[in-house]
Amino acid sequence: MKYALIIGASGNGKSTTINEVCKRLKPSKVWELNSEEIFVEVEMTVGIFNGTYLIEVNNTIILVAAGSPTEQDITITVLVEIAINLGFDIKILIVAMRTFEKKEDFDTPNELNKLGVKIFQEKISKIPGDFKKSTEWNDRVDNIVSKVKENLLR
Repeated sequence: MKYALIIGASGNGKSTTINEVCKRLKPSKVWELNSEEIFVEVEMTVGIFNGTYLIEVNNTIILVAAGSPTEQDITITVLVEIAINLGFDIKILIVAMRTFEKKEDFDTPNELNKLGVKIFQEKISKIPGDFKKSTEWNDRVDNIVSKVKENLLR
């Protein structure tokens, strides 16, 4: 398993960035983790915000934790175990993480290191104004999409 880690403070755009990355990856299927710990297939139009999703891109399953594990109050290890126990063969993780994890029993970077190999890690900050029209925003998203796509082929 490989992973990408997107780090930022609360409100700095982690979930929004991951949502746009997922759109640009053009998944053929999307599943959302519901409160009963079951992944339910949804339309991509629902948007990938502050939750856990599975997306299928080029026959590869990617687990997306768009809400940081501390915000969801569930560790990344447990999220991966839920998906695997439901029969999903996860190859890549895209995980949002708050800059400082203050909750007890949460250590997302170390958990990810135990689960797989890091593709990349990026610390993001809030882009002011109409960020979706900015070069900085598009470069950020394009860079992440490019790195994920490179690893879809390996």
